[in-house]
This record gives sequence, structure tokens and C-alpha cells, in this order.
Amino acid sequence: MDVELERGYEGRGGRWVYEIKVLRTGGALIKLKVDARDGTVLGGKPRDHAAGERPASSRTHRETGER
Repeated sequence: MDVELERGYEGRGGRWVYEIKVLRTGGALIKLKVDARDGTVLGGKPRDHAAGERPASSRTHRETGER
């Protein structure tokens, strides 16, 4: 797994947001937007995921086993 982190400012809400790109084993790329202040996942887009697997933005840390 490989991770890339970018930081940006979202105008309307006036908040800092991290854009995290995760390259999973097997080549699936997941992009997440995370509120920099409290860690809330604001959204996500899987670029390629297995059939039947829910996008990362709809899974919880408990379901993925990640922290």
C-alpha cells in the first residue's frame, strides 16, 4: 500500500481539507477527502474496486480494519 497526502483550503466551509490518495495492494486507487481539523471523512472515490465492494467513503474503520 502506498499513500500520498495533499492539503488544500475549501472556500465555502472555510476549512482545511486533506486529499489522501491510497494505492492498495492489487492496484486499486482510492481518493479520500478528510477534514484536517477533526479527521472526518468528507467523501471518497474509488478509481477501481472489486465487484460488490463498497466505496471507501461508505466503509468505517472497523470494517476495513484500519486505524
